[in-house]
Amino acid sequence: MIKATILSLSMLAMLPAAALAQENEQPWQQRDSDLVSLAGILGGLHHYQQLCMLPGRATHFRDRMKEMVGLENPHDSLKQRMIDSFNAGYRLATDSHRRCDGGAQQEMRGLASEGNLLTNRLGAPFRQVEGYDYETGTIENGVRVFRGGD
Repeated sequence: MIKATILSLSMLAMLPAAALAQENEQPWQQRDSDLVSLAGILGGLHHYQQLCMLPGRATHFRDRMKEMVGLENPHDSLKQRMIDSFNAGYRLATDSHRRCDGGAQQEMRGLASEGNLLTNRLGAPFRQVEGYDYETGTIENGVRVFRGGD
């Protein structure tokens, strides 16, 4: 009984340290998650750019992906997750729209808006941003809209 109580107390003593460690890791985990999500958005936008825009700009979002990977210089597993997400975003967009119609354009605007939120959140630690609202956005006319603070 005494051993079980001591073991329980020692485990309770470790909880604040574990919570602190999780707090310290959380921003980087969020950043990694945001980078992977942004890569997927860029993949989708790459498809829509090819589908709906001038051919001379057909590689714009793929080039932004390459630039992001170059600037971030992620560790190998994160880099692979980013590449996989880009390709999955591209395939999803390809499966969803094969013509540049109103639905494709609306999806492109929604992805661009979501990408804007992620880039603002990713860049926020590197600049002073008072009053920026990082909420997940609202749906307006079937499009997810993200806005900064007032």
